[in-house]
This record gives sequence, structure tokens and C-alpha cells, in this order.
Amino acid sequence: MADLRSPPPTYAALIKWVQDNKHYRIHHTCWIADVKEQMGYPMKKAPNRKGIDRKVPCPNAKISDIREALEKA
Repeated sequence: MADLRSPPPTYAALIKWVQDNKHYRIHHTCWIADVKEQMGYPMKKAPNRKGIDRKVPCPNAKISDIREALEKA
């Protein structure tokens, strides 16, 4: 599990880690935000977000890769 006390890696670092290690691109930064929220990172509400549900939640197939990137990047 990621250390929630330290600041998480930047979105750019996470995207690069997944691209380098899993050989595909993360097309939506909202996928990263969704996984961070699932892992318990403190999140602020985006100013453009309407409602409480995410419009584009992270696909189940990508969650484990983003979790791994959060722990290793």
C-alpha cells in the first residue's frame, strides 16, 4: 500500500511510469484521480466536477496498473 503521509507522485510521473513499464498510455487523468480516491488519498473536488459521481471512472483493467504506479513511481 502506498504511504499516504508522503505526497503522491505527480500525474505526469504516473503516466510516464505506466507508459514505460506497461507499454500503454493513460488517456484520462481522471482515472488516476479515481484510483487515488479509492486508495484513500485526500482529494479536493475539481471545480468543473458536477455531482458526486465520476463521469469517466477508471476501467477495472487499468486499476491495478495505476495502483502499482502510485506505489513505485
